[in-house]
Amino acid sequence: MNNNTIMIVDDEAIIALDIAGMLRMRGFSIIGPYSTGESAIQAVQQSAPDCILMDIMLSGAIDGIETTSKIKDFADIPVIYLTAHSDDPTLERAKSTSPHGYVLKPINSKELFSVIEIALYKHDMEMKLKESEFMFRRLFDLSPIALCLVGEDGFAESINKRFTTILGYSMEDLNGVNEWWPRAIPDNEYRGKIRDEWNSNVMKILSGESDYISFEGSIVCKDNSIKYIICGLSALGRKCIVSFNDITERKNAQDELQRKQEQLESLNHDLNAANEELEATNEEFEAQNRELLNAQQELAESEERYRSIFNNFPDAALILEVNQFVDANECACTLFGVQEKKEFLGLTPVDFSPEKQSDGTDSRVRALQLFHETLKKGRNVFQWLFKKKNGEMFYAEVVLTCYQFQGEKMIYAIVRDINWKS
Repeated sequence: MNNNTIMIVDDEAIIALDIAGMLRMRGFSIIGPYSTGESAIQAVQQSAPDCILMDIMLSGAIDGIETTSKIKDFADIPVIYLTAHSDDPTLERAKSTSPHGYVLKPINSKELFSVIEIALYKHDMEMKLKESEFMFRRLFDLSPIALCLVGEDGFAESINKRFTTILGYSMEDLNGVNEWWPRAIPDNEYRGKIRDEWNSNVMKILSGESDYISFEGSIVCKDNSIKYIICGLSALGRKCIVSFNDITERKNAQDELQRKQEQLESLNHDLNAANEELEATNEEFEAQNRELLNAQQELAESEERYRSIFNNFPDAALILEVNQFVDANECACTLFGVQEKKEFLGLTPVDFSPEKQSDGTDSRVRALQLFHETLKKGRNVFQWLFKKKNGEMFYAEVVLTCYQFQGEKMIYAIVRDINWKS
């Protein structure tokens, strides 16, 4: 049984009644027939049908095309035109109202039913698409991550509230793109590098060459503060959606840790030089001995400061040697659900990972690849699915930094839980 209601608007009573009879035999409910546009508009306001069969040439003050236009001002109902006229001017006027179909008189029942079924299906799909677009826009606007929708020309089409909160810029600021780039990145050389990288990455995403690309950069906010950002680009149909993650605090902490590491390496170099001088001459033994003691004291103080920074770092921090954990701070213990850091010793990141990552890749194979990439490039940033000691899974952003310590390559890892962003 068909549950759809069809309104008939036709000033030829015999034809209208004939159509009504066809539709009732097919199981449709009928509203009308109505012979004028004014009466049809009033009827739609009182009881909206699922579809309207509208004769183009109506008697009265307004014809079927104008009637349809007025109905569409307040109701989203599919309209099928009935006409004995197929002249171009009439059809051009009809097209402007976006009808869902045409049926030529005299009416053929099979053709009529086919056009109605297609119109109802098409309208249903259009409504679902509008609902989907509404949900996407709501998720986009309310996302806790700064987002920007980029068109095929590489220019921003839309930003969400979080973007403005983090960087201060509105959509109006981004519309003046030629003025915005110099303001956001004042340095000419750096701006050229970042803009070329931006355009290249957008094209790679839109062409399907890459599914996801991320890169880091710094930007001058609207209040003239400088923030470090990780941009993540991915495809969304024929557009590109870009996330902007503020890593300023983490970047500053990493820079401080790097500075301390350089201090430690410098002190180690000085100690080696002092030992060589001790072997070369006994006459300066006392002076060199005092210098060595002072240097050792400075080293101990520096190591203590480094240990304090390491232990109190706000994210999980771990140190690996030959792909095995040799140290971890308290945040790491908390994040991975272990009681104390000695539970990490001798284990590898694979021991705290599921067998497969979310994309189906083998965790052990992928971990070795990332480990060797870090040793080769010196630094690596990626997302990883970890498994706590109790078996609970969580996603994390991982930053790996390779450094030399006493002639051995070590890896300093920072792990940040990003489940809260989901």
